[in-house]
Amino acid sequence: INRWMCGGYCHKSIKLSDALPPLPRAVTMNTHGVRDDFLKIGDACASDPADGPRFSRGMYFIGKMLWAKGHRELLDLLTALADATDGVQPAKPGALTYLQKSKKGDLSAGSGREHVPHVLGAGVCPEVDIYGSGPDRAEITAAAQRLSEKLEVRVHPGIDHAHPEIHDYKIFVNPSRSDVLCTTTAEALAMGKFAIIEDNPSNSFFKKLPNCLTYRSPAEFVTQVQYALSAEPQPLDKAQRYLLSWEAATDRLLDAIVEEVPSQEGPNLGDRAFAAFHQSLFRGRFGDWSRGVLGAGPIAHQYDIVQKSEAAAPAEQVVTASIQMPARTTKRERGRRRSRDRERGAQQDSEAPEARGVANSALAASGASARRRNGQRGPASPEASPPS
Repeated sequence: INRWMCGGYCHKSIKLSDALPPLPRAVTMNTHGVRDDFLKIGDACASDPADGPRFSRGMYFIGKMLWAKGHRELLDLLTALADATDGVQPAKPGALTYLQKSKKGDLSAGSGREHVPHVLGAGVCPEVDIYGSGPDRAEITAAAQRLSEKLEVRVHPGIDHAHPEIHDYKIFVNPSRSDVLCTTTAEALAMGKFAIIEDNPSNSFFKKLPNCLTYRSPAEFVTQVQYALSAEPQPLDKAQRYLLSWEAATDRLLDAIVEEVPSQEGPNLGDRAFAAFHQSLFRGRFGDWSRGVLGAGPIAHQYDIVQKSEAAAPAEQVVTASIQMPARTTKRERGRRRSRDRERGAQQDSEAPEARGVANSALAASGASARRRNGQRGPASPEASPPS
């Protein structure tokens, strides 16, 4: 249905990511940015002259308390993290093993040249804080408490992502698979944090940033967590900072508008045919029935609402659902209105001479009275005559 609607009514569709299904005449472009607040937090963190780690806290997740937002996946991944470090004492600084990163970017032993710290089994098991409010909060809190036997997981009420309480965290974890483009991931990266996210189409835009760590399995998630705990995020340079701003998002939107796509001329014959069919399907009383069948509920009866409003409201104006709408009149009603206007105008024209004569007589009488009071007799001089 989305494909048909976009094909029938849109000359071009701009998708935030390829997590959305294919659409006619579509381009994929992230046209979303972050508030300046998050970029300023990242700047302040990068310019901190203090020696040592820039972050004093470990991992967190922030989002609405809904299972669909990734909380179930998060708890499953944290269970894998707890199992990987179960029964091992916390690692001492420098006691890290290494897993080499291959040229393809996957983590495997003995391949490539680039070394990535790997402490899987070294005993580093961080505490995790979850922020959010929502209808599934009670269930999520209970599940997190059951996990606390292996791993310290704390649940907090929802707060703004730019709140000072969030500034000291080093790692943002977002396992959600329901987002088209997750804004909290962009905000965490703008604040100079590590972002550990799943390798899927909705996160493709963020993979170009060095502090973005992706995973494809629970084992890779554990590896990325342990690497992030042992390393420091890179401060954003000027280009990376611009990439996350609304200024860059606006530029990308303009680029997407002018980017050529196949069938750039707009809806084809089939698209226009569907649009015509769609409009006819939801017109009049049949349209009310169609909306009701498709589950529109009380608002399905649009035709009846308009008819009742027209009957109750003045002819000059119809108010429907608090929206100001011009009254719909038939051709016959408009003809009658023009006839009444012409008759009213003719009547005013016929009454005008008589009214002017009465006014002139009154003015003449008032002039004569004034002359008598002044001792004058005879007809008024032309200069004294009242204007006709």
